[in-house]
Amino acid sequence: MKAIIVEDEFPAREELKYFINNFSNIEVINEFDNGVDVLKFIQENSVDVIFLDINIPMLDGMLLAKTVRQFKKSPKIVFITAYKEHAVDAFELEAFDYILKPYSDDRIISMLKKLEKSDTLDESVTISEEVTNENKKTYLVLLYGKMIS
Repeated sequence: MKAIIVEDEFPAREELKYFINNFSNIEVINEFDNGVDVLKFIQENSVDVIFLDINIPMLDGMLLAKTVRQFKKSPKIVFITAYKEHAVDAFELEAFDYILKPYSDDRIISMLKKLEKSDTLDESVTISEEVTNENKKTYLVLLYGKMIS
């Protein structure tokens, strides 16, 4: 998985990067301290996950997440923030997770494992849509290459 970190506080960015590098196989391909640079980057680069703070300069994290959700291939978003009041909005945007700062080591490691597991599931499940007539659609679900329905 390829990830970017969007965090304007350098110590927080470094701490998160430490956990990602030491407790997962996720590759941090870039880091940003504002939302505008993120938009430019993800328009030209493939990103699987965004670790996103909410209180960032130029384009706040919630607005950035709403914008990213409009992309054809939208990355998973993990909010990592000190603001608990945005949690409901984050999950309405289908955030993968919402972690409050200061966070515990166990909470971050657990989220990273869950994220990696979800990536494995994403790669192993294929849903194909077959139109059988004008009013009825049939969905074929392949799990690890085997049809399950």
